[in-house]
Amino acid sequence: MSKSLFNISHHQNLSFPILFLGVLSSISSVSASEIRKTVEEQNFISTVVSVSELSDSQTSFSLEKSPLANITSVSQLSDVKSTDWAFSALQSLIERYGAIVGDMNGKFRGNQVLTRYEFAASLNTVLNKINQIISAGLIDKIGKEDFAILQKLQTEFATELATIRGRVDALDTKTAKLEAQQFSTTTKLVGSTSFLMGGVTSRGTKTGGTSRNANLIFSYASNLRLNTSFTGKDMLTINVSANNAPSLAAVTGTYLSSFTIDSSTATIPANNLGIAQLFYQFPLGDKVTIWISALGLQPFDYFPVISPLRNGVSVPNSRYGLFNPPIFRPGFNDTGIGAAYLFSNQWQLHIGYFANSDQANRPNSGGFGLFNSSSTIATQLTFKPSKQFSGSLNFIHKYFTGLNVSGSNLIGAVNLQGTTGTMFSLQPFGNQPTSTDTFGGQFDWRIFPNVGLGGWFSTTAANNLKNNQKATVINAALSLGLFDLFQEGNHGGILVGIPPYVSSNDNGARKDANTPWHLELFYTHRFTDNISITPDFYVILNPDNGTPQPIWVGTFRTTFIF
Repeated sequence: MSKSLFNISHHQNLSFPILFLGVLSSISSVSASEIRKTVEEQNFISTVVSVSELSDSQTSFSLEKSPLANITSVSQLSDVKSTDWAFSALQSLIERYGAIVGDMNGKFRGNQVLTRYEFAASLNTVLNKINQIISAGLIDKIGKEDFAILQKLQTEFATELATIRGRVDALDTKTAKLEAQQFSTTTKLVGSTSFLMGGVTSRGTKTGGTSRNANLIFSYASNLRLNTSFTGKDMLTINVSANNAPSLAAVTGTYLSSFTIDSSTATIPANNLGIAQLFYQFPLGDKVTIWISALGLQPFDYFPVISPLRNGVSVPNSRYGLFNPPIFRPGFNDTGIGAAYLFSNQWQLHIGYFANSDQANRPNSGGFGLFNSSSTIATQLTFKPSKQFSGSLNFIHKYFTGLNVSGSNLIGAVNLQGTTGTMFSLQPFGNQPTSTDTFGGQFDWRIFPNVGLGGWFSTTAANNLKNNQKATVINAALSLGLFDLFQEGNHGGILVGIPPYVSSNDNGARKDANTPWHLELFYTHRFTDNISITPDFYVILNPDNGTPQPIWVGTFRTTFIF
């Protein structure tokens, strides 16, 4: 132990420069290469709350969330006692000069190793404080001995002090530039673009005898999402999108083969940029979150989606593989209100009422307006009893007017699963006024750290409101998710499912003769945090329209996020 440090340990009433000298002696053996390494690795720390947390009523933007919290009194340091040998020196450094900070837990951690660079940062703070004292005409408050010690420290740490000040000046310049060029103080723009190459082949034919074979296609889908927060906890979302993806149903005769970005449900014409979503969410107290949708809020925006097939942007390329269709696809572009209540970290309840936005904004009588148009009441009870298991139970009530407006513009058309399933499952009674009650659920069980077993199920009771005919639609799937596959951040999945099909119907002509099967295998490889590729292969057995030969689909998706 050095002599100066030994002396400090036996004197409790030393001023801050004496403490600095003691620390200096203890770290003077740090090599120049270590100093350069420390300087190169040091980064200025900022606290960023992700957009996904903005609706969390527990989220706070206070300084307490920062890894370094400001300390104004030595009493705020929970691990420093008045009997500690350096208490008086710390008190002077904190309360007179503000040179010491604590960690986010309010601890000083006095036994932690201090680098020369960190020491120079505190020294720089003290020097700035001294300059303020001198500028205020209070030079007599500082003794000659202190000045002498400070001069010695400035000489010893001239290189580190110059580095710190240079970086602060550079940071100020960058901050001023960002403020001058920023898009908005409240809005963050995030986006994604997918390029999709795919092909379909089958020896069978669709209804009418036309072959299901198709050429290789190349298409895109792009989304620009503007997330605006006014309070730090709320969020206004405007999603602008464009795509030119085809509808495979026109080629295969069935929606069972559809791509993820299939245009069969697109509300914006191909290659046109338009608003796809417009909704606002905000907390009410610590337990409740509210969503108000003017356009396009989908159940997967306010219901937790539980599946090992999802990992960030890594999802299957098939439309069916994304999630349980009768639960998460309303069958129309919706407007309305949703709410979530957090009972605990293990239990939460979501509920919402949403109407067809193409009907809800029309004052016409009969089948229009917010409460007379096609609508859905959606509920989900989500539970997570452990870190390894999560699941949900759902009840969904849907009503479709079946109205035909302006000739072929079927804005009230019946579409029970959002064009995911057999043709009969979408319209068990044709385009007649229809109501449905769906019970279902989903689960994700992490059986190993990098392996998740999941699945979903649903049974739908459909009712023809015109003549009281009944029908039942069944849907189920099992999946396996493989995380960090071959490389950290990569993800793959296997899906075996029975897509929605009509298992029974009073109208026998619209009952599916065979049970369809969906088998899928995909893998997402991440080149960077922003670029990934997803090759995907799936096959449809017993397709509902045309001959029963399998439909084979191969796709390759490249995803860019920014």
